Amino acid sequence: MNDGTAVNQSTSTHTTIALCTDTHFWHGSSNYVASDGRTQLQGATQQLQQTLLQEIKLQTPDLLIHLGDWSCGGGSFNMPFADFSRAQQEAKAAFCGLSCPVYALPGNHDC
Repeated sequence: MNDGTAVNQSTSTHTTIALCTDTHFWHGSSNYVASDGRTQLQGATQQLQQTLLQEIKLQTPDLLIHLGDWSCGGGSFNMPFADFSRAQQEAKAAFCGLSCPVYALPGNHDC
């Protein structure tokens, strides 16, 4: 019950966490048609990653967690090791360019 005196209200704080997964970055690749006929957009990964990062920046998260599969490595896409290394470095650099801490878990295509 409020008797009219000032009430000490604590300020509510919150943490905004951005989550993303399965970005499958492979700069310079072309689209891939899977055995089930689905088209995978490896040829557009650079543009898709840039769009994702722009959207994340607009949300000004306190931190970002990438849940795995930064790249298309891991064997199933036949990604050459040089491309795998480059994709890992480029994806890391792009995500670490955000103004918040970035944490990443390896996925099955990241090892």
